[in-house]
Order: sequence, then structure tokens, then C-alpha cells
Amino acid sequence: MNVPSRILCSIIVITFLCLPGCTKTKVASTWKSEDLKRGPMERVLVVGMCTDPSTRELFESVFALEVLKYKVGAITGYETFPSNLCPTVEAIKEKCRELNVDSVLVVRAISQQETPIYQPPPTFETTLEPVPFDGYLTKSASMGIQTGSYKRRMNIRLQTRVFDVATEKQIWSAKTNTINPESTYDLVDKFSEEIIKALKKDGLIGR
Repeated sequence: MNVPSRILCSIIVITFLCLPGCTKTKVASTWKSEDLKRGPMERVLVVGMCTDPSTRELFESVFALEVLKYKVGAITGYETFPSNLCPTVEAIKEKCRELNVDSVLVVRAISQQETPIYQPPPTFETTLEPVPFDGYLTKSASMGIQTGSYKRRMNIRLQTRVFDVATEKQIWSAKTNTINPESTYDLVDKFSEEIIKALKKDGLIGR
């Protein structure tokens, strides 16, 4: 099911209330420009394309704090563009010139998919004491079966893109899958960790 980013933000927050634990985030794919000739990011503008203020602020703040650990200066979009509306391309370009950033990192939601997973019931065997019956019947066993159940499996897909300010071209992108996040923070925390690993691998964050 494909859902527009502005609607998906609200759905994600509500859905967390009913999900089981065990969050897993994986990078499904990455792309890097073959013409990339620049070094790691030094000063980046982090923009979450989401109209829900609290979700947007959380995404941008957590990611900005994480990249600071690698000596990358980070500016959040919610502080730069306080409106609840997603910033336009022209507005981002203008702010990049004002703030002297070399990169723009944009995150948006692609889709949310919910799948019911069948959990088979446990079975158990009960063995009774030997029962003599003219040497023919020596023991008796019975099998007990309970009713199976269904659990919800939620997959949230996000896309991350990095743009070079000097050339105004996209230089990197990645798509991630997060399974059953326990909360919005849990989603952002796991997502940020995996994206930073991928950025380091491709040389866009220094080691």
C-alpha cells in the first residue's frame, strides 16, 4: 500500500500503539553517483518531508545529533523552516546559501505495509501409566492442540537522499525497511544508525 508522506506520518504514530516488539531495520538498497568527486559531508541540512510537527522534529533532531558524533555540522529543517508545510526546493536552496551548508539530507516515507503472520499453536503429548490388558495394551498417549493466532507485521519503508549544494545534484540515496517499530523514537533511532553506517561505507561521513 503506497501512502502519501504527509498522511503516512500520522498513520505511523497511531500504528505503534498496537504493534509487538522486536524492531529490525535494514538498508534494502543504496545508490551513489558515479561522478562523485567530493569528500565527506562537513555541514549538512537535515530535512524530514513530513507535515506532522512532532514526527518531523524527532526525525531531524535524532539524526542531527548522530552525525555530530562524526564531526559533521548539522542543521535541522524544523528550526530553519518552522512551518508545518514541507519546504519547497527553492526555499531549501535559498537557506543553503544563507547557512553555508555543503549537503542536504532529505528523508521521506515511501510506504507502510501491514501483514498478518499466522502463529501455529503449540502441541503437547501426554503419556499415561502402563495399563495391563491381557498383555495387549501397555500404554496410552493423547495429543492436545490449541487454537492458533495471528500477529501483525508492520513494514515501514523510508527513502533517504543526499544532495550536493554546489552542483544541486543528488549524489546518494538509500531505501530502508523497518519491521515492527515500538515507537516513533525507536523507528528513528534504528533508522539513523543504519543510514549512518551506509553513509560511512560510501565515504560521505568520515570515519
